[in-house]
Amino acid sequence: MGFPSISISKETLRTLINILISFNLIGSIVSSILIHEAIKTKMSVGDYINMISAYDGSLIAGVLAVIAVLATASHGFGAYLNFKLFPNGTKAHIQNLLFLNSITTCVLFVAIVCSMLVCVFHSRHMKNNIHNGIVNGMNKYRQDKSTKVQIDALQIRFKCCGSKSFKEWFYIPWLNPKFGGVVPTRTGEFVSDDVPFSCCSTETMRHCIHYKMMTSNAIYRYEPQRHISVSRIGCYSAIIAATRKLLKKIIYVLGAFALFQATQLSRYWRFVLELRRVMLRLYLPQLLTSLMSRAVQTALSEGFVEDREERFMSWIFGRSPMTKGTVEEVSDSEQSPLLEEETEEEE
Repeated sequence: MGFPSISISKETLRTLINILISFNLIGSIVSSILIHEAIKTKMSVGDYINMISAYDGSLIAGVLAVIAVLATASHGFGAYLNFKLFPNGTKAHIQNLLFLNSITTCVLFVAIVCSMLVCVFHSRHMKNNIHNGIVNGMNKYRQDKSTKVQIDALQIRFKCCGSKSFKEWFYIPWLNPKFGGVVPTRTGEFVSDDVPFSCCSTETMRHCIHYKMMTSNAIYRYEPQRHISVSRIGCYSAIIAATRKLLKKIIYVLGAFALFQATQLSRYWRFVLELRRVMLRLYLPQLLTSLMSRAVQTALSEGFVEDREERFMSWIFGRSPMTKGTVEEVSDSEQSPLLEEETEEEE
């Protein structure tokens, strides 16, 4: 026996179908935009995370892309199917497709939840991996050319210096002794107040002083107490902030679902929470769509419960609460009672 079961009118059923069509169309548009944002996330942040860390920087973008593609297909199919309901509401093959659509939306709902859990699990290790990856790259800066190129590209792209502060370079022998670099006697001791040229800020209108930068220079009128010509923000903070910004855009895109309100962002390094909020806005509408699709499918599978009042019996779980009128008994030649009026007008 089906439960929970409810008797609904023809007009209510029509309204429910129209809501489903609108919901699916909005879902298709939003999911398509998410595909673009996933690609942008990978290119803007993910590739650089892969470059300096063992953490998979493409994970977030990959999850968003997979979910967005599946959601686009599911919502597109749902919109098309609900359009087809009007002339073919009770045909057997339409009934089967309605049931299939309900199943696919449920599967997508489960996939979104599982993907969210996987992302949260992996992202717990991301924070230290990114910081350690940048520091390791800084330590190899003078020895490995490819690492030097990667660190320079990272600092130029994100307009940052060091991992958490430009002063981290002061304790790293990053300059080759052949070019005037200092070799420290002990690990972790102060080497020099020099930083690589890639640390130079693009926002300063003065000469970039990246050698002896904590010493005043009368020629360039440079006073470190008043003006620093290198980027003050660390690359770790810059990467987290960039990811937060992208996910914030995604949340605003998902705000197109009018039933759900955008929430405030947490502290910048907690962008994993933003991912969970993104997924929240994905799987709640998906669950609602699945339940509405199932309600429409079961209502149309039974036809009229009370001919005089033109009402339908709908349920979500289980089998039909009625003893007749199952999907198997409906033939392709039977006309949908949903649009009896339209057919009479055509005649």
